[in-house]
Amino acid sequence: MAYEDYWIKRADDRMEEIQKGSDDAIREIHKAYDAAVKELNRDIDRIFFRFSGKNGLTPEEARQLLEGRLSQKDVAVIRKRIAWIEDEEIKKQLMAKLDATIYRARITRLEALKEDIYIQVSRMADVELRKSTARYFDIIQEEYLHNVFDCQKYLGFAYSFSRIPEGVIQEILKDDWSGKHYSRRVWENAMVNGGRIEDTVKGLLLKGTLTGINSRKLAKELQRLAGAGKYACERLIRTEGTYFTAMADLEAAKARETKKLRFVATLDQRTSPQCREADGKLIAIEDARPGKNIPPLHPFCRSVIIDEIEGLKHKVRTARDPETGRNYKVPADMTYQEWNKKLVGTGKLLLPAIKHEGMAKSLEDFDKVLEQNDDGSNLFRMLRMSKDNADYVEDTALGGAYAYVPEADEFRYNPEHEYFGQYDMNFVYAHELGHRLDCTWTHSWENESFLSAIERARRNLHENEETVRKWLSGKYPEDAALSDIVSALSFGRIKGYAGHPEAYWKRDEKNVPMEIFANLVYIRTMKNKEFLDRQELFKELFAAMEEMI
Repeated sequence: MAYEDYWIKRADDRMEEIQKGSDDAIREIHKAYDAAVKELNRDIDRIFFRFSGKNGLTPEEARQLLEGRLSQKDVAVIRKRIAWIEDEEIKKQLMAKLDATIYRARITRLEALKEDIYIQVSRMADVELRKSTARYFDIIQEEYLHNVFDCQKYLGFAYSFSRIPEGVIQEILKDDWSGKHYSRRVWENAMVNGGRIEDTVKGLLLKGTLTGINSRKLAKELQRLAGAGKYACERLIRTEGTYFTAMADLEAAKARETKKLRFVATLDQRTSPQCREADGKLIAIEDARPGKNIPPLHPFCRSVIIDEIEGLKHKVRTARDPETGRNYKVPADMTYQEWNKKLVGTGKLLLPAIKHEGMAKSLEDFDKVLEQNDDGSNLFRMLRMSKDNADYVEDTALGGAYAYVPEADEFRYNPEHEYFGQYDMNFVYAHELGHRLDCTWTHSWENESFLSAIERARRNLHENEETVRKWLSGKYPEDAALSDIVSALSFGRIKGYAGHPEAYWKRDEKNVPMEIFANLVYIRTMKNKEFLDRQELFKELFAAMEEMI
């Protein structure tokens, strides 16, 4: 098969797989839409039809009912629903809006219904944002590897490469390539849908007699509006999926030092005029701009980019079997799954991450412990990605033996330090990679739930101080993670085997949540036999950490 034909077929096949892979995320989001509409219908029924007789309510009776005041019990139900939303900023905004309404006057049923509408659409958007972001992250990683595989399969031999750095993934995710970031589009779509639902509900409830027939009509209208929201959601995910696919391909091409890309449209009856016009055009890699000359050019775009023929002059380093000295082969009948398992999964093709032999060996051991303890939770997946994408840098000027440096996004180690090699390396990797996960993803110091959990844990520590001191002096005398958490909660007042000094905790308010998060990562992933003890005492901390991940 000719080079260009090969790449076009592989790229088209990958795009089809990516769109199919997004189906699960879209289905989950659609379920959230259906659940929200169902809940809203139930709330309307509870408000009106328990008060209506066989003939329903007249418009005047409906107006009087809507203007009636809501009980404190009903207000508490609204607060509980707001608490279900995971996005802390949106949760805070909705709670402030509710408090402002209550402050002006006792809240009416109409105002409560408006609040309920925006709570439900916020819950839809909350689920959509979480599910779509997770899907986009997977698309970038999967497409990057698939792109490398397709190139190696065409060449017939394997070459060494680096995984796409997590920092690059985060930058791609943050980019508002179309003028608006996808997260902003999610919330704008939600608010527009909320306004339409509000107008529909008020129109049907206030303009006509409320009967069972009107109830069914209202339910049908809400389903129609939810359908419009589902369509907007799918359009966004399909379009953004094409964008993230193109960006992963672009990063893989840059790593091979490809000079030019070719735009390839999926030519069928659905192909847009702009993609037909762009089909086959060459783009210098430094000029590639999504939405301008590389996909997506429009909503639901299915076009792709491929390396131009000059790509055969790629800068690739042939990977050799250290035992035989021969090149690793990638035969034409090798599947992606086989390649990933035999060559990538075993680390044979990945560029050496750590020069220091002892560090490299301890990282392999740490990886085995993660695999052994993995319970399927998202924490293990995220920590493993943090480990695989990290830059491990030897730094003899480093003040300590090991440290994660956020400014450079590097895991640094100093083999000349007096304490180098003296620590439990599982603790070192879990703790420092926990910092990296926090700095690149969770931002513990900004998470209101986690900060509140720290305050509750501080109170628990005060109430159980005698027990904890006994732990540190007797039961767990050399537990670095536990003693550092206690030191953080007490601002250095209670000291154990290890822990930062009082001055460190007071130097920067971010230090307390960051160190607690990193220590929780170690305790949670290493499954120490004392885990249950500490989980009971600091259960709010563990719960808040799991929620962030």
